Amino acid sequence: MDVITYQKTYREYKAELDSELQKTAEGFVRIGYLLKVARDTNVLAESGYKTVAEFAQAEYSLDKTQVSRFISINDKFAEGGYSERLQAKYQGFGYAKLTLMLQLPDAVNEALTPSYSKAEIQSIKEEVDEEKKVSDIEVCLEASQAPEEGGTLIERIVRQLLHDEPGMFIELHREALGCSMNMQHFQRIMAPAGEKTYSVRLAGVGRILLILNDGSDNRAVNSRTGEFEEVTWQQLRDAVEKLTGFKECTGKTAEDRWSELFGEPYPLNAPEAKSEVAPEQQTKQPAVRKESKVQKARTESPKKPVNPKTEEEKAVEQIPGQVDISDFPEYMPETVHKDGCENTEKPINTQCGGHNLIGEVNAPVEVVNTPETENGTGAESKEHKTADKTAILNLLDEIKAAVTADHWGTAMVKEHSLRELIDRAAHGGTDEVETGEV
Repeated sequence: MDVITYQKTYREYKAELDSELQKTAEGFVRIGYLLKVARDTNVLAESGYKTVAEFAQAEYSLDKTQVSRFISINDKFAEGGYSERLQAKYQGFGYAKLTLMLQLPDAVNEALTPSYSKAEIQSIKEEVDEEKKVSDIEVCLEASQAPEEGGTLIERIVRQLLHDEPGMFIELHREALGCSMNMQHFQRIMAPAGEKTYSVRLAGVGRILLILNDGSDNRAVNSRTGEFEEVTWQQLRDAVEKLTGFKECTGKTAEDRWSELFGEPYPLNAPEAKSEVAPEQQTKQPAVRKESKVQKARTESPKKPVNPKTEEEKAVEQIPGQVDISDFPEYMPETVHKDGCENTEKPINTQCGGHNLIGEVNAPVEVVNTPETENGTGAESKEHKTADKTAILNLLDEIKAAVTADHWGTAMVKEHSLRELIDRAAHGGTDEVETGEV
């Protein structure tokens, strides 16, 4: 196989490839335009095809989904929404990125640049999709339950961001040790690659996409509504300094200051502050790992509305038609009183009949063996076993009858009694326990 020789430099090669990819993107926009022409005019009249979808499928094997995507790209990204040419601000993205951007708010798309990779734009889309899963009712409930936070929207964003990114807090604290924060250094910390998108979730508001660009003003976009607010770097720095009090030169460590600010211990797995290294000690620079320009929100999904009733209330609440276990004294152990046993944190023992209280169905049962029950030879044990078997069989019949009649409350109570009797019979058995048979 002959070795291929290529005389151009990498820079020249990449510029050539970028140019071709750009032509491809422009081509997709033009395809969308031509399909719209077929849809909106009578150009297909002499072709025999009734619709643009039928035409595209027969002539180019394009299905309805592909046709729709081409048209949508033209609608959103072409000049005037109906043109052969791509808007200048979207040139250089390529078809794959534009396809993802179809599902993003315009305010987000307008702030992105072609330097964002497909994977990074996909991450932004995932944040938007995740917020769509949260209903408006849940957001309103969050707003009513969340503690009131003062300050502007930008200040709230900064507060949540520094809570979610303790490592960033560490760096900013170190930068501010001189009681001033250089703007260039501040931008480098916030957007190391020159661009950065942070997703932070504010309770009662939703996910906010903070899109940073060191060459222009920044933008905070509400992913739920598409509303946005332009943010200058000066506003961001002012918000950070106001929140952190770094300019006050308190002398506290970054970790202590973070804990004081957010009222919780500094996370153990968060980056620690590193001591500055003298220039003469920096003999070897570590390899720079490319970091994603998108930081997803670090938050739990909003909780569903909680029933204010306590677990104890739920346990004792009666439903219509439900009977209480105390209504069936023939199935209750002799040592259990109708008013139930006193609820303690100690293991259940034979003083309470070895049975669980309502609401503690799955609590462990401690069986205290006596010589009679251990040997399985006592007449009293055999009598109890026979009686338990009879009661179990009767309860099975009663549960069947209750289920057939849709008397679910009765069935639930009897099922509880059944489990207790089976448990007692199993632990109080003779031959089964001795032989190991179950």
